[in-house]
Amino acid sequence: MARALAGRCTAALEVILHQTDQALLREQLDAALRSRAVIDQALGIFMAQQRCTARGAFDLPRQASQHRNRKLRDVVTAVTGKPPESSSFEIPGVDAVRSAPPVLGQPARPPKARTAGRTRVV
Repeated sequence: MARALAGRCTAALEVILHQTDQALLREQLDAALRSRAVIDQALGIFMAQQRCTARGAFDLPRQASQHRNRKLRDVVTAVTGKPPESSSFEIPGVDAVRSAPPVLGQPARPPKARTAGRTRVV
C-alpha cells in the first residue's frame, strides 16, 4: 500500500516538474521573441545609417555588448529607445479599429475606391 502511494506521489511530482519546466520554457521563448523584434529594428537602423549588410549591422551592437558586458537586447534598446514589448504579432491600433463600433450614419467598413488598378481605402 505504501509503495503504491509512493509511486503515485512520484508520478504526480514528475508531472508537476514537467509542467514547471514547460512554463519556464514558454516564458523564455516569449522573452526571446520580444528581444528579437527590438534587435531587428536596431539592425534596420544600423543598416540605414551605416549603409552596411545585415551581418555588418549585427556586428556593431554585438561588439558593444561584449565590450560593455551588457546583454545585446539592452544595447539595442538604447538605440531604438523602446523596451521589448509583448510577443504578440499584432499591429498596434489595428484590432482596436476593427472592433470599434461604427459611427451612426456611416457604414461599418470604409468604402473601397479603385485607382489605376489598385484598391485603396477612402
